[in-house]
Amino acid sequence: MNFLVLFLAGCADDSVDVAREARTSLLGMSELQLESCLGLPDQKVSDHKTTLFMYNANSSHSVSLTVPIINFVGASFTGYCHATFRIEKNRVVAVNYSGDTDDPIGGGKDAVCAPIVRACYAERASAQP
Repeated sequence: MNFLVLFLAGCADDSVDVAREARTSLLGMSELQLESCLGLPDQKVSDHKTTLFMYNANSSHSVSLTVPIINFVGASFTGYCHATFRIEKNRVVAVNYSGDTDDPIGGGKDAVCAPIVRACYAERASAQP
């Protein structure tokens, strides 16, 4: 079983890093820039001072392998992320994640949120000198 844990850890991608770094790298984006790279939000709430953009993502996948003697070993995961962008004075001032955002198979903490922010994160990263 230790082999399975080591194998799954080796399969991790950069989703955890993308989700974590997007919390700061997306700060300062305008509302229009955010909508341009993320698309229209699933939900938008405004009180004239603060606007919240909410995006949702679901994730499910499984990993299985056949090991001699043990036969079939597998693991599956289903998670979801609600990413909330708080906008004040037309600029993103906070990025928060909620839901079942940790993916023990495909990455770790907040990995389920990476698909939401990946396009904006990549755009911001490529614009950095």
